[in-house]
Amino acid sequence: MVTLPPNLDGLNGDRAAWARAALDAFVAQTGVDWEDALGDLLADLMHLSDREPFDFQAALERGRDHYAAETGSAPYDGAAFSRSATQSRSTKSANITIQIHRGLITDVSGLPSGYELHVEDYDMDDEQHPQWDAEKECIVTVYEGASV
Repeated sequence: MVTLPPNLDGLNGDRAAWARAALDAFVAQTGVDWEDALGDLLADLMHLSDREPFDFQAALERGRDHYAAETGSAPYDGAAFSRSATQSRSTKSANITIQIHRGLITDVSGLPSGYELHVEDYDMDDEQHPQWDAEKECIVTVYEGASV
């Protein structure tokens, strides 16, 4: 039996199904073997990024950050993926408090010097909570300022 990571918002099964549908469509289009499908799709997305205004590495990093937020896992620290030494991440931690009032960040405390904070609307299609309130979800990502 496979042990799955935590499913904080109850949508990880849906997310896996959406990814499976995309991978199934890729296999049907290309005829690639299932065992090679994920790697081939990633390689083809790199080719697409060469031709479109996408930054593949930034998108991959953002995907890792989204996965960590959706599963409650530790932020990416380089252990599970190989990266060059110049791209390695620090595993420092800090308690950061963000005050948001009517969709605007009004105060940030605890952000270490040299770091940047990015807040994204996670549920922007939520018609019941168009404003940022106690029910509004967001993704908060902290970057080392020099690498952004």
